[in-house]
Amino acid sequence: MAEPRSLSVKELVPAAQKAVAQVVTGDRQQLLPPRPPYIFGFFPPWLCGFVVRAPNLERLNFAEAQKIAEGVHKGIAASVGAARDATPAAILHGGITTIGFVPPIDTIIHHE
Repeated sequence: MAEPRSLSVKELVPAAQKAVAQVVTGDRQQLLPPRPPYIFGFFPPWLCGFVVRAPNLERLNFAEAQKIAEGVHKGIAASVGAARDATPAAILHGGITTIGFVPPIDTIIHHE
């Protein structure tokens, strides 16, 4: 059995900050009211991404959130190679939205 992959929150947070700043521009800034620094969240075992409190859910739909997730994942994967095989994902639920990626099942996310 292969060794599990490892992702470090210490690497993910700055990569996510940079990726979100590049993707959330123009009209998308109106969809996601918080401004940098964006909060990085990890919801074991299945979702990593930035957390948006009180998003504009009248304008932010799942399709747009998924497009943002794809751009953010691409930016993170460019900086953190272990995130390349992850799947872009978004969850819109009530007053909290998380946009990011689902890591491969054999990935351990650790805090350093």
